Amino acid sequence: MDCAIAVLRRMGIQRALINAGGELYALGDGDRSAPFPVAVFTPSQRVRIDKPFTLQGAAVASSGNDERSIRWEDLTIGHLFDPRTGYPVTAVEGASVLAPTATAADAYSTAVFVLGPQAGARLIEETPSLEGLIVEHPGAGDRKVLWRSRNWPAPNRS
Repeated sequence: MDCAIAVLRRMGIQRALINAGGELYALGDGDRSAPFPVAVFTPSQRVRIDKPFTLQGAAVASSGNDERSIRWEDLTIGHLFDPRTGYPVTAVEGASVLAPTATAADAYSTAVFVLGPQAGARLIEETPSLEGLIVEHPGAGDRKVLWRSRNWPAPNRS
């Protein structure tokens, strides 16, 4: 996606919203009267977690196990495994990261998802230019934001 953004810039395109399935990049600020609104949804239920916020000159990516998973007995086994254990990640339902590039947003959202809530939140807090959101595991009852970084974008007022 970052290569596509570079091509658009070389072509003189100043505003665009690129969606690469789980990753978004907003080049510029959208229509000046209506910037690009985006929102984070839960991976499994597609329920919006936050009100939409404005994405400008940055990328947001989300990681979760639900779209690429199999059901075996009472377990959902997803495609994201913890390399430390060799087992599928089950600590959280999803992780979203806002970063300057799509590559960074994608890599960090996966890392935060695999690390889990405490270590994932610490990684975001210790990495300049990142913001993040971690969604509770479905077993936690109503799905809600488990953790949000201090400068996660404020929702639009609409």
